[in-house]
Amino acid sequence: MTRGRLGRVWTVCSATFVLLVCFGVGLRNVTHAQIGGTPQVDPTNPIVEENRLPGTSLGLLPDREDLVRRSFEFASRQEADAATQMSPRVTPDVWTSGKPIEGYAGKASVNVGESIDLHVSSQYPTFDILIFRQGWYNGVGQRFIRQISNIPGTVQPIPEPDPVTGLVEANWPVTYTLQTASNWVSGVYKIWLIEHSNYEDVGSYIIFVLRDDARQSDILFQVALTTYQAYNNWGGKSLYNYNSVNGRAVAVSFDRPYVDAYGAGLYDTGDNHMVRWLEKNGYDVTYATNVDLEASPDLMANREVFLSNFHDEYWSWNMRANVEAARDQGKDLLFFTSNNVYYQIRFEPSSAGIANRVIVCYKNTSDPMSVSDTPWLTTVRWRDEPVSRPENELLGVMFDTAMAFGEHFPWVVANAQHWVYAGTGLHDGDSIERLMGYEYDRVFDNGLTPSDLQILSHSPAPPQYGTHANGTLYKAPSGALVFSAATNYWPYLLDGRSGWPKDSRVERMTINLLNYTLDQFAIVEGGVDLEGRLAAPSPQWIVTLQVSIVPQAGGATVFHDVATTNDSGQFTTSVLPGDYNIRFKGSHTLARVVPVTLAPGSNVLTIPTLLEGDANDDNRIDITDFSILAASFAQAAGQASYDARADFNIDGAVNISDFSLLATHFATAGEELP
Repeated sequence: MTRGRLGRVWTVCSATFVLLVCFGVGLRNVTHAQIGGTPQVDPTNPIVEENRLPGTSLGLLPDREDLVRRSFEFASRQEADAATQMSPRVTPDVWTSGKPIEGYAGKASVNVGESIDLHVSSQYPTFDILIFRQGWYNGVGQRFIRQISNIPGTVQPIPEPDPVTGLVEANWPVTYTLQTASNWVSGVYKIWLIEHSNYEDVGSYIIFVLRDDARQSDILFQVALTTYQAYNNWGGKSLYNYNSVNGRAVAVSFDRPYVDAYGAGLYDTGDNHMVRWLEKNGYDVTYATNVDLEASPDLMANREVFLSNFHDEYWSWNMRANVEAARDQGKDLLFFTSNNVYYQIRFEPSSAGIANRVIVCYKNTSDPMSVSDTPWLTTVRWRDEPVSRPENELLGVMFDTAMAFGEHFPWVVANAQHWVYAGTGLHDGDSIERLMGYEYDRVFDNGLTPSDLQILSHSPAPPQYGTHANGTLYKAPSGALVFSAATNYWPYLLDGRSGWPKDSRVERMTINLLNYTLDQFAIVEGGVDLEGRLAAPSPQWIVTLQVSIVPQAGGATVFHDVATTNDSGQFTTSVLPGDYNIRFKGSHTLARVVPVTLAPGSNVLTIPTLLEGDANDDNRIDITDFSILAASFAQAAGQASYDARADFNIDGAVNISDFSLLATHFATAGEELP
């Protein structure tokens, strides 16, 4: 699909209003029957079919999110310390596992039909594994796939960290090889390890991602396992001082269990919320990890939208290069998160020679790579020398400040006329409570901000933390859209769990973004021609329009709302393609009704000029309007008898120009919908 052709044009001529339709023929995705409507999905979508199957609560372990929250609180408050020195500020004296059974997968992900090795340490003589796919499943959140029973258990050793790098590799032998089936649906899978036949056992999880490399899907969800692993302190070492014994590591391994959330890592802390919401709404999504993004330059070949969620902090050179290449090919990028692309990492093979099993991140120039022939691969912040590639060059924004996990502040709307806000009812200055935090990003003036950057929010932060946060988007030269939410909490307000209320406005913004990127969103970005104004741009062109869109075949109005134009007379609204009658009426203008067929692609509609003189806005110009003008004639704004209803050209005075406009159209009525 070629980008830059649908819904990407912003130039509007006077007397012309451009209807830009982002809608792909034959796509199998969420659509809206009307503004603010319920998502409609194709029943053949594999995600829809999968989530019709019954879910199960078996294996849903007690909520341990409080422990993960405390981990993030320590980590976020010590970010600067961890970036600049090795000495710990807060550190445990010793580390012990404390789990009778735990394990890890030999790969971050596998393709459907491939096998994956499981490495397990068990105090139980025999144990069972139960496999669950994560999704919506009528709110339960997971579906039982398969069980394997009576696997012999052996206690495996916990190795000492490498004395130089702090690397901890378990290197346990293969306990069981799980064969995935070709009919399993791409997704996040949890493997529950429990004592044989003891379903009261807490046990622990192994997590892996099942890809479907051959299937074309609309959205690729990247599971940020590099960030999971950066915070994982199994064996006493992570990339952070706060939970490492005797200082943090500069290298961490995937060949070890996750400590957090019974072995699920950070999945239940944020990614789970977005997965549930996407699959509840039937979006056509496949899954991969950022290890796959490192290894596969063509990962986006069969997908249109790249989606990053919650906390996606650690990126390699190849990861960034591959995402930027996808953007430059017209693939849209949606970052529903903050603190993205913050540290550069390097992937290295394990001690057994398996590629991409070790993450290296010194977080400063003590990295030997800084004095090598490839200093740009030094594992510092992307914005720091010798890398010097600030993340806003890709994202539009950069990380600013971290709060304690759970702390929050409101998202404050800017640019409410933008199509992102269509159907939300939000206006400039309105707030969405609890949306911002615990880390947040903002626009930086470093000369690398994308030229088309559009600021969607300007949210003042609590004074003890920083200045403000900005949600943004921009259009790349390829036509690709790049959106940055600048907050971690976005998925929380979609799913409405973890102590956060579900917010329909955040949901609508998300739907708008997805519909736009999937070319299903009919965006009406129009411009009106008004009489008696100075040449645009001018404040005289900022007017309030009433817009109504009704199907020609009859039925309910699909859009009726107020739109405020900018200083060039432009405004934005949205509707699906179809045959419509569209009515426009400005303050003290007569209404115009235009029949139009909105087809896929750009639809340019020429409409008559909106005629001035309707002072009382009853859609006719008569003696009543003349009386209003006469009572205010020769008065200027601020004078007692000035009446803005008669200031037809909005120049701050009622004078002969306004009289001429009214007189020209006297005894004329506006048009009405059939």
